[in-house]
Amino acid sequence: MRTGPERLRDMIRSAEAAVGGPSPLWEGHGGGLDRSAIPVVVSGRPTARSRLIVAVNKGLAALAPSARWQALTRRLFSNRTPTIALELLISHLAADMSICRNSTAIPLLTGRVNVSHFCTGGITWGLNDPEHLTSGWPWATFQAIYPQMDGAGDG
Repeated sequence: MRTGPERLRDMIRSAEAAVGGPSPLWEGHGGGLDRSAIPVVVSGRPTARSRLIVAVNKGLAALAPSARWQALTRRLFSNRTPTIALELLISHLAADMSICRNSTAIPLLTGRVNVSHFCTGGITWGLNDPEHLTSGWPWATFQAIYPQMDGAGDG
């Protein structure tokens, strides 16, 4: 699921109430925003790092529609050296593997909810909204909150 932080915060609160017992949230992130935005979403208080991630994602979203930008990134990422250099820079300024690992693999392997800022690929090539986050929900947890969601069952 991808949506804004306020909606995710509401969904998380609903999940915690519906599931009962241990928290349905993944706790293995160690506070690292490259792996999870759970601490920021739950607290409702963006950190300097989360603001930087959103700013970088907004910049990438502005460049994404440009044919020149797309051609440049294809050319750059066909070479190993620029890819490694950019990865070193981006790893400090963006989320890492947001949909691939953070919102798919972690929930599948742990049975816990995870939330992530979009990674550079999710913004640049996936054309996702930089204000949104991506999240992965184990099916049982999602089923528990779905009836309470606004618009649920609207088709």
